[in-house]
Amino acid sequence: MEPAASEKIAADLSHAGYRGLFLAGDHSLARSIWGDGGNRDALMELARSERYSDLERVLAAEVLFANDVQFPPCGWEDLLGSVYARALAITGTGDRPIVLTGNEWGFLYHGRGDGVLGTHLLAAGDAAVRHLLPLLDDPASIFYEGSQEAMMGGSLRYRVEDAAAYFIGKLKGVAMPFHEAIEQRDEEIAQLPTAVAGWGHDTKVR
Repeated sequence: MEPAASEKIAADLSHAGYRGLFLAGDHSLARSIWGDGGNRDALMELARSERYSDLERVLAAEVLFANDVQFPPCGWEDLLGSVYARALAITGTGDRPIVLTGNEWGFLYHGRGDGVLGTHLLAAGDAAVRHLLPLLDDPASIFYEGSQEAMMGGSLRYRVEDAAAYFIGKLKGVAMPFHEAIEQRDEEIAQLPTAVAGWGHDTKVR
């Protein structure tokens, strides 16, 4: 695959964003970018290469998950743990534009599934934990869109660190109760690195 082809696909992914790839109904571009498998090698390179942005890498991985039944290949657990942890980091709102929303991660402590991105993060298993640990002090807010979804998501006041703690807890089997009070959440999160230290490294969530 020529580097120019990978660069063009990266630009297409970034321009379309998650919504344009998967949430635009008949106009969704994920299948077009997959190109009946013709762009598989370029998408694999995008997902694994640090030359590309966090957003481009996770979007490439998502197109592969959606179209390639053999993805991910064996041995990609640590790589995908990193890619999806960085995707969680860029979900946090701040001065930058919103590129991913909480909808893709589910409602965490309040059930209703783990969202598409959350499910793929958990599929990386224990390898994801070390990439999530640095996010436990990230207070950036997570934005939800939609009507009822936005209302519920806004009421929960989730931050990146809350989501990281939830996924670490789920991967390591550590109970992470939800607290309305931010101060109580922070107390739970502060204890999490100690709670997971020394655990085995063979856990994989299916």
